[in-house]
Amino acid sequence: DKNPISVTYIIDKNNQNKTAFYNLLVERANLYKKKFNYPVYTDMNLCLTQCASTIKKICVCQPTYDFTFSTDTTFNGKFLILTTKNINIQANLTPSSSDSALIILTSGKVNIGKVKSGVTSFGTDTINAFIISKGGIDILSEIDTDPGIQQDQVVVNGGLIGLSEAGNAINILRNLGLMNISKPTLIVNYEPRYAKISELFFGTDTRVYKQDVGFKM
Repeated sequence: DKNPISVTYIIDKNNQNKTAFYNLLVERANLYKKKFNYPVYTDMNLCLTQCASTIKKICVCQPTYDFTFSTDTTFNGKFLILTTKNINIQANLTPSSSDSALIILTSGKVNIGKVKSGVTSFGTDTINAFIISKGGIDILSEIDTDPGIQQDQVVVNGGLIGLSEAGNAINILRNLGLMNISKPTLIVNYEPRYAKISELFFGTDTRVYKQDVGFKM
């Protein structure tokens, strides 16, 4: 009794939607940082160390250069890193309490990991953050010249969204060898609390994007 439907024409607009989504987040972030007069730092180290002494402990970090988390970092407060540059994460990122949070929004790349040397035991790189990257996210290989080095697992507590329009949005470039049998290279544990925390930086407005598809009855 029902007519079958066949699709005769469709346009994949995923890439356009990725760009629109990223641009919307940047637009909202710039609006809300001014609306609520959040402290803004272009120096990442100052942002990470001084935010705890501000009244609300809500800060926007806007580095104009590539930044590297080269040592284990504990952050105290709620942070938005808003940048067009690359963010390199080579160490663990840990909140000082359950009230602290870190959101990274960049049009550059996010590179996770660094070369290891002289270490063969299995470990875990733990990143507590919600990461959104338009330039793509790379889980880097830790091997330089010694193929026998045991690479580490990466655990992200928060979220991981790649919006790259060219190639893979998230690239896993490391292999755990025999540990692959029981340990995935990447684990992403979504934390629902970021849905509420994101309202501080992006608000609650929702825009709907319409996509037309042609059908033949």
